[in-house]
Parts: sequence; structure tokens; C-alpha cells
Amino acid sequence: MTGQVKEEILTRLGELGLWVSEGQVRFDPVLLRGGEFLETAETFRYFDVAGREATIALEPGSLAFTYCQVPVVYRLSDERKIDLHLADGSTRTVEGWALDRESSAELFRRTGAIVRIEVSLRPGL
Repeated sequence: MTGQVKEEILTRLGELGLWVSEGQVRFDPVLLRGGEFLETAETFRYFDVAGREATIALEPGSLAFTYCQVPVVYRLSDERKIDLHLADGSTRTVEGWALDRESSAELFRRTGAIVRIEVSLRPGL
């Protein structure tokens, strides 16, 4: 990977508002614009931490990307929360826009414990 490619990846993560601070993943999409969210339903394709191709149905008013091979879905909302969808089928809700250190470490280690992250937000439009 060239230096420019790395720079573009880091720049895009910044635009998406994904930051790592003191071992915690934080979402603060102040540079994200409303025009980046889907206007129609779409299918998001990605490769999970086991290398398998997977899909997620996205609704209008959402967008998706991966971080550490885990899909992150942004949904427009007046709420400010994160829903962690776990491998055991459960969902854990985090108020605000920061994962705790333990959840962040699971993400960094690509353990497969977190299968999807849904962030409810109102970006800086």
C-alpha cells in the first residue's frame, strides 16, 4: 500500500468521524454531509473477520463502511447511541458516540465478538 493510499484511508475515516482516542473508538461525524446518506435502499457487501463475503440491507437515510472488517452502519436519527450487534445474537446499546475500551479492544483484535455496529446520529450537515 502506498503512502497516498494510506493517507486517503485515514482522511476518509476522519470524514466519517471515526477516531481512536485513549484506546476507545469514537464516532463524531462533523465533516459528514447529508448527501452521503442513501436515498434508496441498497445492499452493502463486505468481507467479515473470517474472510467470508456478507451483505447488509441498508435503508434510505443510512450509509455503511467497515472498520477492522466489522460493518459500521450510520443511521440518521435524533438519538445519540451505538447499538453493538454481537455474535451471540444479542445487542448492547451504548449511549453517546464512544465504545468502551473493552469493546474497542474486541474490534481491534478482530475476534468476531462484534458483528455489526449501528450508530444513530445527526451529522454536521
